[in-house]
Amino acid sequence: MADAVLFQPGKGLRAEANLAAFIRYAREDLTVFGADLDWGSPKWELRGVARVSGRPETPRVAWGHPLKKSPKSIDDYAPLDGRNVDFFKAYLRYRYGLAPQMNPLQMLAAMRHLDKALATAGKSVADSESDDFTVAAAACRSAYSRESAYRVGVQLQAIARFLDDHELVAHPLAWTCHIRRPTHFHRLGEERDRRRDRKLPSQRAIAALGEAYRRARDPMDVIAASAYALLLATHSRISELHRLDAYECEVETVENGERRYGLRWYPSKGGEPETRWVPTALVPLASEALQRLRQTTEPARVLARSYVAGEPILPQDDPHDRFAREGYISKETLGTVSNPQAVLSALHRNGFDVRAEYARDLGVPVSTAARLYLRAPIEEGFRSELPKGFPLADAKSRLRYDRALLVRTASMSLRSSSMFWRLARIPSDELDLTMNGRDSRTGRTAGLFERLALVDEDGETVRITPHQLRHYMTTLANEGNLSQLDIAKWAGRRDARHNRYYDHETAASLVAKARAVGEDMFDSAITVTPRGPVTAKQLIEGHLPAVHLTKYGACLHDFAMSPCPFYRDCLNCVEHACVKGDERAERALRARLAIMEKTVASAEGAAAAGDPGPEIWLSRKTLELARLRELVALIDSDTIPAGAILRLNEEARYAIDCGDADAHRRIALPNHGPDPAPRIGSP
Repeated sequence: MADAVLFQPGKGLRAEANLAAFIRYAREDLTVFGADLDWGSPKWELRGVARVSGRPETPRVAWGHPLKKSPKSIDDYAPLDGRNVDFFKAYLRYRYGLAPQMNPLQMLAAMRHLDKALATAGKSVADSESDDFTVAAAACRSAYSRESAYRVGVQLQAIARFLDDHELVAHPLAWTCHIRRPTHFHRLGEERDRRRDRKLPSQRAIAALGEAYRRARDPMDVIAASAYALLLATHSRISELHRLDAYECEVETVENGERRYGLRWYPSKGGEPETRWVPTALVPLASEALQRLRQTTEPARVLARSYVAGEPILPQDDPHDRFAREGYISKETLGTVSNPQAVLSALHRNGFDVRAEYARDLGVPVSTAARLYLRAPIEEGFRSELPKGFPLADAKSRLRYDRALLVRTASMSLRSSSMFWRLARIPSDELDLTMNGRDSRTGRTAGLFERLALVDEDGETVRITPHQLRHYMTTLANEGNLSQLDIAKWAGRRDARHNRYYDHETAASLVAKARAVGEDMFDSAITVTPRGPVTAKQLIEGHLPAVHLTKYGACLHDFAMSPCPFYRDCLNCVEHACVKGDERAERALRARLAIMEKTVASAEGAAAAGDPGPEIWLSRKTLELARLRELVALIDSDTIPAGAILRLNEEARYAIDCGDADAHRRIALPNHGPDPAPRIGSP
């Protein structure tokens, strides 16, 4: 038996034989998810798979199509096609043996869509064709967002390549997923606004978070609000909070006469342990939030230390308890720490013998309260309910329960307020539930925002997810012109290019940045100062402006953040500005217009003659010709003064830039003449 060994297909065998051999190999020879894995079970527990931080439960997969939006049991799934389910099980087990992943949901989603496509066509995996994968990919595009559809499509492509490489299909697939990776370079329009609203909390929501933090009183409310505050101050993932040591996470030092405050951090996603420094303005908030978390969760760490030391959890014999006997605990003493009936019922349901010994058998006067229980089975029952993996709370960082920050006893949970002996990590979704509440089949659970009657700008109850805070802090850092490397370092990202997925600056903010380059570029003369190449360090630390002149005007795109999304297509880009009165640019525009009129007319003549070639070219260039005519007409208009800024607006039409109240703002023009490759700089 093996965790993972490369499968080698038999040479000369048919696809069905190779497929059967692969399934047998995965079922009988691999031990991924445990040697005792029940292969035929409709639901698997993926033991040994890397778990998502903050989620203590073992990952599970259900081998079926969900019939409901939130399935609760295996009865809420329709089984997969019997011809293909064994291959999907074998593929999942084999792939996880070679490269364990944190979450199997994307791979499982790809399998389900492929299963539907094959079942509709009446095929098995061995008979699959590229069209079946195309149908599955099309279903993904309809079912998921662009980002999720792309990721599931990647898994579909991996399955197709695996089938080809191991000769498990009758005919080679050579299939490539047509779902393109989504880009986020667009800065304008309704789609950008919707994405921003979805990813960022509003200013009123941030104010409501401060109010909730101030007014939180119940233990779980204090924990959740303080965790949110710590996420805001440290620009962190919520999973990383589960690796904070409650006693040795703070770092304080003095550099150049200034106090620096940071936290010892264990980043997710492959980052190395580090000290994450907190901005000076946020130090009081981070320090106070950490102290509140530490104080509220300290009883859980005390309980963990008792378990580790093997000490009794129940109170010892009370000399004032008239029912006290050696080896027994009275219902009266048990009632000083818990609800006795709830404790005894919970242990009895789990198979522990907690029957009472009547006091009269021990020579104690009979009464309703005179019941004695053996200590041993109760203590044994307590220890049997310790979390899996105890005493480790996080296997990756080797952090123990007696030192972890986000741990609790069950007495902090409203659903089990009497189970004081139970110990657990506080899962990420519990923090989200405490703040935002949740709708379920059993009713509505009100979150802290709802209980405090805190509403957003639209009148609805405030809702903030932990990950929104991470997007919010990255956007603030970009608006404050923090370098991309500094933002990546602060956020714990290994690749600075990932910053762009969290940057949701508005168009107004970007225009304000452009106007702030040197002097106000829309009020003062644009001066041309040639500059030589700069080093990477100068670019990062010097915040050099990225605005430059083009053949037709000025480009406002920041190349330090991302490459040009419209390479050599300036006239169709919203980040390009034309200036009326710039003779050099106007000559280039009129020359381009003359060329386009001739070429479009020639292509239209060819299309009219029946040539199918020019149609695609015309669909693009006809639009460009219309925009050129519109732009030249604005330049020739007597009602528009020289120096006006002409740009594509939200309707993709050329118009005067109205980013300011004065629609006819002007800029003084530079000296006309040859301009090979100038850069805009300070006067």
